[in-house]
Order: sequence, then structure tokens, then C-alpha cells
Amino acid sequence: MSVEILVHSQTGHCLSVAEILAGLARSAGHRTSLTRIIPSDEKETDPAKLSITPVPQDAGADLYVIGAPVHGFSATPAIRKAVAQMPFLDGKRVVLFATEFLPIGGTHTLKQLEQDVADQGGQVVATGIIHWERKDREEQIEAFSRRFSQVLQGDPDSEPEVGG
Repeated sequence: MSVEILVHSQTGHCLSVAEILAGLARSAGHRTSLTRIIPSDEKETDPAKLSITPVPQDAGADLYVIGAPVHGFSATPAIRKAVAQMPFLDGKRVVLFATEFLPIGGTHTLKQLEQDVADQGGQVVATGIIHWERKDREEQIEAFSRRFSQVLQGDPDSEPEVGG
């Protein structure tokens, strides 16, 4: 299987989770690519006014992973812009995750991204929220990593969400 991971990360938190997921996919024998998107202006709140680099390309992946931090209780404009430029998600399986500093906004962020992915025709098969300042952060990452491994193995009976 081919796995494409797309992440927006300002502080490195989302990137560190994405790197763990990429390592899991590679160690399971999957062709894996990780791309960190960079917005033209991190403070811009309107995705229409942003440009991002690199622009997402159709990698022909079987599974896409999209991760971003929570900003203002919502998905970042950069990740929303990226997903809006991904018509190749049509018919593809997608895993979503968000990191948050405060334990609020993650669920709303994932709902926004789920809708954005659905608008592109993708199917969200798993989601996760990592509450970065909680003492059990490492356990949350491990639980989400286990869920991701189940998705890689094609386990349809596992729970769809971790965190929240």
C-alpha cells in the first residue's frame, strides 16, 4: 500500500505525530511519503487569501493522512486550503488527526476536516485528537498509533476515533 501524509505544523507537535505514523507505515512495508505544508502567512485566517507550498499533488496513494493543529478552536486555514486542492481524494481512504494545546476545539477541527474531505469525495476511516499539554499525551499518541496500525492492516472492526 502507498501512504501519503500531509501535515501543517507550526510548533512541531503535529509534525512529530506525523513522523511516528510515517515510521509505522514504513516499518509495516508500505511506501510512505510525508509532506509538511507551509502557508504564505501563518496569521491569515481566510484560506482563499493564502498560498501554500508545496501544493498537494496526486501521489496515487491508497491511504492519505492529514494532520494539523487546532487554531482558534478550528482547523488551520492552511490545512483547509490544502484539502480544498485535493480533488484526487475522491474514493480514497483518509485518516485525520489534530493536536491541541487546550482541551477544546479538536472535535470541531476534525468535523471541519471531515466535511472538507467529504467535499473532495474522500472517506474518513479514522480520526484522533492529541491533547498536547495533558500528562497522558504519550499514551494518546500510542493509542492513535495503534488505531493507525489497524487501518494499515485493513481492520474494519476497530474503533474509528481516539481522543476527543
